[in-house]
Amino acid sequence: MKQSVFVLLLIPGLCTLCSCLSRQYHFVNVTMTWVEAQSYCRQNYTDLPTIESTEEVKALMEALGCGYDGRAWIGLQRAESDSWRWSLADRGFYSEGEAEFRNWENGQPDDYKGVEDCVEVRTDGEWNDSPCNSTGSFICYDDELILVPENKSWNEALSYCRQHYVDLVSVSTEQLQHWVERRAQAASTPYVWLGLRYTCVLHFWFWVSGEGVCYQNWAPGNGTGECRHTGAVESGGGHQWVSLPETEELNFICSKKHWGLCTLCSCLSRQYHFVNVMMTWAEAQSYCRQSYTDLATIDSTEEVKALMEAVGCGYDGRAWIGLQRAESGSWRWSLADRGFYSEGEAEFRNWENGQPDDYKGIEDCVEVRTDGKWNDSPCNSTGSFICYDGENCGLHFVIAKVTWREAQSYCRENHTDLVSVRNQAENDEIKKMINDRIGELKQQDNSRVWIGLFRYPWKWSDQSNSSFRYWNTGQSNNKGGNQSCAVMWKKHAGRWGDVKCDKRFPFFCYDDELILVPENKSWNEAQSYCRQHYVDLVSVSTVQLQHWVERRAQAASTPYVWLGLRYTCVLHFWFWVSGEGVCYQNWAPGNSTGECRHTGAIESGGGHQWVSLPETEELNFICSKCRG
Repeated sequence: MKQSVFVLLLIPGLCTLCSCLSRQYHFVNVTMTWVEAQSYCRQNYTDLPTIESTEEVKALMEALGCGYDGRAWIGLQRAESDSWRWSLADRGFYSEGEAEFRNWENGQPDDYKGVEDCVEVRTDGEWNDSPCNSTGSFICYDDELILVPENKSWNEALSYCRQHYVDLVSVSTEQLQHWVERRAQAASTPYVWLGLRYTCVLHFWFWVSGEGVCYQNWAPGNGTGECRHTGAVESGGGHQWVSLPETEELNFICSKKHWGLCTLCSCLSRQYHFVNVMMTWAEAQSYCRQSYTDLATIDSTEEVKALMEAVGCGYDGRAWIGLQRAESGSWRWSLADRGFYSEGEAEFRNWENGQPDDYKGIEDCVEVRTDGKWNDSPCNSTGSFICYDGENCGLHFVIAKVTWREAQSYCRENHTDLVSVRNQAENDEIKKMINDRIGELKQQDNSRVWIGLFRYPWKWSDQSNSSFRYWNTGQSNNKGGNQSCAVMWKKHAGRWGDVKCDKRFPFFCYDDELILVPENKSWNEAQSYCRQHYVDLVSVSTVQLQHWVERRAQAASTPYVWLGLRYTCVLHFWFWVSGEGVCYQNWAPGNSTGECRHTGAIESGGGHQWVSLPETEELNFICSKCRG
């Protein structure tokens, strides 16, 4: 069978940063002449873009995106001598040959009628000369690396960069090395300071942004390190790195952005795979389970975007996801955290007599009446709602006319979730809130108040309890009574629809990157196990990864679960064993200070906060399959 598989790698690693260029491109969808566009870019960014490689052509195409099909100005213009030159005229900006890079369309430039002196880029990335007084959209760029031609010690340079920009530059990729070399060429000193420092206590080099040294470009004999030495790049020659005393006074390069660990490309624990082969839903499910983990489960709009990116611009149709209609749906709370409920509390109900009755087979959400009794109601009906906020354990009553799904989205974005009602006392509190605002509800001519209980006749292929839904308008409607499988519509911005399961579409699979190991081991034993069987103990560098780790931890048999988090009592900071700094944090009160021979774990229930424990404790643990 001929097949095409498009893969989007979603890896929470250290060495795969989102950007490997020192520029940010900005597409401005406003029509201006070339000179007006140049002026706008110089006022708001750096300049119209200079393009020196096919890699930068691709970056510009990404800035334009799939939805743009016109033309856009770039920074190339014909000079009086009939030669082409870039808007950014600084010769020190260009390495040999880079200012001469061209990507002309066939037959261009033709200087039609002798008035085409400016250049536009088409959506295929090729260039065309055009009259400068014609109007079009344009692209600007921002330069993120700044050479400071002042002589300072390494510590003085660090202070200067942090005061005026963000930090001394970190060179984590070969592409960033290329950009740093270009800045260094214009320096007045033989070496230029980088944000590279050696610790003679732990005996390794590290970037001051917090990154580990993955990519390296040391000159021979310089990578071993020495106390009170810091890293610089040669301003000429091979532009290799050297170790120098921190008291040397050199030019230096500052960065205007955070290249480091808090801006990683991926904050998801899954790899999504778009398989461009036509199959039924059941065939697609079988294929995904054999080749990956399962058909795709989707938990957020961020993951919808990830699937859209996996498809790319080449496919605009429908594709199977892992959602299928169940034979019967049971009632459950929108807030799925089992640790939130004591025994029996998740099953508390206060139905009105004769309810739930599932009138017409479409009543899958729950409202509370003014007498505190519950009624099932169509989820696309509208009403007010009550949110629960886990940070302050408070309730928020919102007077509105929204569907249950809209209420759920609002609560999750602004608080924690739609309210769960765990016992009679909480039900009485909600009844009182409703009656205290009955006048406002009557003004809305709608006394319906949503709570977080719902019954959904859909289930995920991997048996996930995710309640996230992203239906297109009018979906799911089960037209004909036999539309029991879900597709994602690329042309409808990733929205979902229900269709017959025997139809044939491409599909999304996923691979799970986090593994809960339900064995009790000390922290060091857990780390050894993960490194032997997978890659490492998990690093939790973002809120989204925290979310995924929480889901794994809920199934643990111990009250805490080991993470790849360790404290150094020599340098007095926490770090991830993957080499990442601790940017995102979720410490339980009193646990972040650290203590010798203590390591980090996450609560398997409750608020899933991090705790500091002796490394000899024996716990379940979470491994990562991702390589940084």
